[in-house]
Amino acid sequence: MAQIKILVVEDEPALAMSYARIFEKRQAVVLTASDTDTAMALFRGNPDITAVVLDGEVPGSMSTAELAAEFRKSSKCRLVAIVGSLDRSHELVKLCDASCQKPFYAADICKLLGLS
Repeated sequence: MAQIKILVVEDEPALAMSYARIFEKRQAVVLTASDTDTAMALFRGNPDITAVVLDGEVPGSMSTAELAAEFRKSSKCRLVAIVGSLDRSHELVKLCDASCQKPFYAADICKLLGLS
């Protein structure tokens, strides 16, 4: 079975750590970025990323929707948006394969990522 590598793009450190713990307990390798610029650098430096979890809004030179669009151009990795409201017209939600509304259960996000 191939190793799952997840990039978590979340600007709240406690949430980023919480997501990382959830995914690592399920044997995933986790990278975290607190802004879109760091996320893009990590993404470019790790072509084996299999999934990206994106918070609805994080700081940086581009929006999370722009970041997701850039990921789409160069990768087939799974994109999952974590947003405060599941507004289907939200640009990020439209670009992602799946979305999850805060608060959520760990099992729900793991299912979206294909983690058991």
